[in-house]
Amino acid sequence: MNKRSGFTLIELLIAIAIVGVLAATAYPSYREHIRKGNRAAAQAFILEIAQRQQQHFINSRAYATTLTALGFPADVLSAFPGSTSVANDVAPFYTIGSTDLGASNGPPPSFLLRLQPVVESVQLGDGTLCMTNAGARTRNCQTGGATEAW
Repeated sequence: MNKRSGFTLIELLIAIAIVGVLAATAYPSYREHIRKGNRAAAQAFILEIAQRQQQHFINSRAYATTLTALGFPADVLSAFPGSTSVANDVAPFYTIGSTDLGASNGPPPSFLLRLQPVVESVQLGDGTLCMTNAGARTRNCQTGGATEAW
């Protein structure tokens, strides 16, 4: 009797089916993990801007309208203080919602920071991240739907 070593076609098909089922269940979870990581980087960035806005307000009695006025480099995407990089963690997925940083200097002074998801990124369904000078942090603040705190 000749014995052949190796796998039969049925065994290979079963192994491929098992790998396919595992990949189909793991991939959505992986994408959600990536989305949460990108959101956390954006939240850290918006908190940094808000903190600098408050310091700028204490110093000059007005909120800044540009990132350079807050001490960020002219090309904020090339360098960011701290351990994160805006160029890698935030810029591909979010854009700043308004060119004046949402600052309104008259009476009372206020700001509304918005980070909007980039249209063709994994963050698209995540909603706009917003933060006010009072510290209110919400998501979906611009879509007209129900807002939720972050």
